[in-house]
Amino acid sequence: MKKVKIFVGVAVLVAALVVAVVPADAHSLAVAVDLKAVKVSNFNFGSVFNLVVTGANSGLNHTFKGDSGTGNATADASVSTDLNSNSTEVMVWEMGQGPLAMNRNKGIAVAVDATLVKVDNFNLGSVNNMVFTGANSGGNVTDGIAADFLSSHRRPHRGSIDPIESNTGNAVAEADVSTKLNANSTTVAICDFENGPVAVNWQERCRRDCRKGKCQCDPIAVAVDLTAVEVCNFNAGMVLNVVGTGANTGWNNTSGGNSHTGNARADASVDTTLNTNETAVMVSESGSGALAMNKSKCGGLAVAVEADLVKVGNVNLGYVANYVITGANSGLNHTSKGDSHTGNAVALASVKNSVNSNTTFVGIIGSDGAAAVNGGSTCVDVPCVGCVDVCHSDGVVAINDGKGVAVAADVDAVSVSNTNVASVDNVVVTAANTGGNETGSSNPTCGSNCGGCPSPDSGGDSSTGNASASSTVNNTVNSNSTTVVIGGGAI
Repeated sequence: MKKVKIFVGVAVLVAALVVAVVPADAHSLAVAVDLKAVKVSNFNFGSVFNLVVTGANSGLNHTFKGDSGTGNATADASVSTDLNSNSTEVMVWEMGQGPLAMNRNKGIAVAVDATLVKVDNFNLGSVNNMVFTGANSGGNVTDGIAADFLSSHRRPHRGSIDPIESNTGNAVAEADVSTKLNANSTTVAICDFENGPVAVNWQERCRRDCRKGKCQCDPIAVAVDLTAVEVCNFNAGMVLNVVGTGANTGWNNTSGGNSHTGNARADASVDTTLNTNETAVMVSESGSGALAMNKSKCGGLAVAVEADLVKVGNVNLGYVANYVITGANSGLNHTSKGDSHTGNAVALASVKNSVNSNTTFVGIIGSDGAAAVNGGSTCVDVPCVGCVDVCHSDGVVAINDGKGVAVAADVDAVSVSNTNVASVDNVVVTAANTGGNETGSSNPTCGSNCGGCPSPDSGGDSSTGNASASSTVNNTVNSNSTTVVIGGGAI
């Protein structure tokens, strides 16, 4: 956080210059520091490669002069990857009295109450999934003699020879690929119930320089109450999915009988979540603010600063490539001297990508403001143990009761930066087929006793099931949700 670094650096430099320029023999120095510093760094690098080949087969059977019945063929592939996940919670509770720096003589008083929290998440990840799933109960060849086959020598009784049948079971192929890459969840909660820092120089009398006629006291009081939170998320990820899914109950060849194919279903689902950041920063302060006071008739310099600084930075780089091929087939069957009935062919493909999502919440609820006082104001009490009272004021107060410089500042600064770069490539091919069937009748031995040969297409019926192909692609790229709430007054 550049602002925090600059602020802290300037404060340290000012304090060093003050100490350097003021003569040591003329001033005393009182310094009180209450420092809470938390730093969390997460670095993740991961690479995952999955190669999954799944196949189920009950087909490709050859049956001669008999029936062919195949069972169901089911192929399932499920790949789930969760890579580079960080969950960070930082909670700081402050109770009691803040730091107190006080000089009962001329001098320099510096009181600093600082809470510094820094969380860094750095993730590099690559996921490659290659999934091939196939199910098959087709490709069967069945040969036999039909019941109404007419021999060139004699006519058998109808039904004396049963027609052969080819029955294929259902073919189901399913592929499910789920990938979650680079997820950061950061929660920072700071609850400050203590009074702010107090820097006091207490002197009502001063020596005079006879040569210049001026007081030599000129005290300096500096009180700083600083809360600084910085959360940085950097994610770079690549996801490559190659998914091929096929189901087949077709390509059957039946001669002299009936062909019945089961249903063919191919289902592919690809779900990718890449580069997700959730950040919540909550700062709640109650009690009095920072107080810098010089109780001197000579005046001096009083600086009181109450600062809450929050910076959230998200940088996401993502690339997603999906190549999905899904096919279902129960057609392209050849049936001679019989009926052909094909089942339903259903091919489904669903591709969902969520790339580069940032959700940021920053809530700051402040308390009494800072107060800087120079002089002997009657409404300013010398701080006692456990009490700070500046005219019972709850705002920013700068008072000069005499000569001097009084500076009071109450600063709430929030910076949220989101940078997202993403590229998504989806290639989806989905096909379902129950057609391309050939059903007919031919009798190579038909002679004069046949009474004439039937037409080639009078040997049977062809009925095809439904063919349904569906593809759904859903992309959500570069989504930012930011909420900043700044309210005055204690809760």
